[in-house]
Amino acid sequence: MAAVWRRLRGVRHQTRNTTAGLQFHAVSQQVAFAVLGVVRAALVVRALGPGRYGLVVTALAVAGIFSQLLHLGLGTGSAKLVARAADRSDASRMVASFLAIRAVALVPIVGALVLIGGPVAGAVYGSPNMDAYVGLAALTVVTSAPTDILLSSLTGLDRFHPYFRLKLGYEIAQTVFVPVGTILFGIVGYFVAQAATNLVLSVGGFVEVRRSLGCPIAKPRWSDFRTVVRPVLRTSGAIYVARLLRTLASLLPLLITGAVLGTTAGGQLGLGMKAASYVDAMAAGVVVVALPRMTRLRSELGASAVVERFAGNFRRISRGMALIVTPLIVLLPIALPLVAGPGFRTAGLVGVVAVCASALLTLGSAVGSGIFLPLDWEWRWVRAQLVAVVAAVAGSIVLLHLTGSPIGAAAAALLAYAVLAGAVARSLATIGQARFFLEGCARVVMWGFVGIGVLLVLPGLPGLGVVAVITIAHGVFVVREDHALLRAFSA
Repeated sequence: MAAVWRRLRGVRHQTRNTTAGLQFHAVSQQVAFAVLGVVRAALVVRALGPGRYGLVVTALAVAGIFSQLLHLGLGTGSAKLVARAADRSDASRMVASFLAIRAVALVPIVGALVLIGGPVAGAVYGSPNMDAYVGLAALTVVTSAPTDILLSSLTGLDRFHPYFRLKLGYEIAQTVFVPVGTILFGIVGYFVAQAATNLVLSVGGFVEVRRSLGCPIAKPRWSDFRTVVRPVLRTSGAIYVARLLRTLASLLPLLITGAVLGTTAGGQLGLGMKAASYVDAMAAGVVVVALPRMTRLRSELGASAVVERFAGNFRRISRGMALIVTPLIVLLPIALPLVAGPGFRTAGLVGVVAVCASALLTLGSAVGSGIFLPLDWEWRWVRAQLVAVVAAVAGSIVLLHLTGSPIGAAAAALLAYAVLAGAVARSLATIGQARFFLEGCARVVMWGFVGIGVLLVLPGLPGLGVVAVITIAHGVFVVREDHALLRAFSA
């Protein structure tokens, strides 16, 4: 046993900063975050109940739409452009430019959220306190304003381990303070605790970026407009539009459900989709590593090297997705009512559909960050997101009318992300590289059908036992098949 442990420690040391090693670390961390998120959500939902939790979800959805106007694609853009920076001085000027643009946009957008978004939400959803809850959600937007820029800049500087430490501290703090605030002070306590932990993360990110640069973050200058700000706006503008469209594809079914069926149904949909979003969150760490690494690879070796390297990397992502989709499909109908209470049985069924939707979204997003953005294909990514939004809105209206249930909105999200995957495949076909993406999607869909089949034939704990055996066997096969994971070589 001691010899095995020494060998594992040696492998970890050798691969600490390789792409595969960092991705494995990131995914492992996201799994831990998912566990913490389940604990946090269980405590919050039980403290608030279905009705009040639906108010929280609705307020966050309204704030989420306005916050997209604030983000402007600057987080992802900073990871890409800082990775391309010629030196630390150039990187410092870029970070300063990103932060300055965010600061200029902050006041009018947050003002519009409080003065317009809150009253409109109160009128639409019929809650006398909705405008106050939207105002509290705006506080969380303010305290988190610089966070994505600072953390993405760390990845662009190839400082992944400080990034991982900051994220871990933030998740632990949220798991402690958000439920405590909710239990003690209800909805107000929830939002105040969220805002406080966001502020701590923002301050920590600023200190770590300054330390990584080895100098103070430069003050923005008017002379930087042509050399820094204009390229930042051009790149981040396209990324922003894509991110806004992706957010709309996720939030519009939720808002339409709340307006048509009431905020309680919106809460059922919100919890089911939140649980399913852990699929996307687990792969987010892979994307965080891939974007700056692939961008730097393109600068050094060219576009063909990016496509070739990421194709192999994507196979690992799709295998990981296939590995977690099956157990989640069987687990959620059992776990959500157990964790959140019997009033959330519908959320478990929503989660089954939403898991499949989230898996397709994850695969499309992985290609978007690993190929489209490093190759400067931002507007192709925008077009793919646009067709997904149209499908989400049209599907929500039709399927909610047909089903009269939040499950219809979840099915609309699945339709939207299937359309997104088709658009991604079409773009990859123009360079003869659609096959690896379609193979990955087919792999995930196949294992999704396995999970649904087990759920239909053996619902409950017997099905969960069968899936546990299947998942272990599948995991052993994946590790044996993937020599990069088995030996932790760089992908």
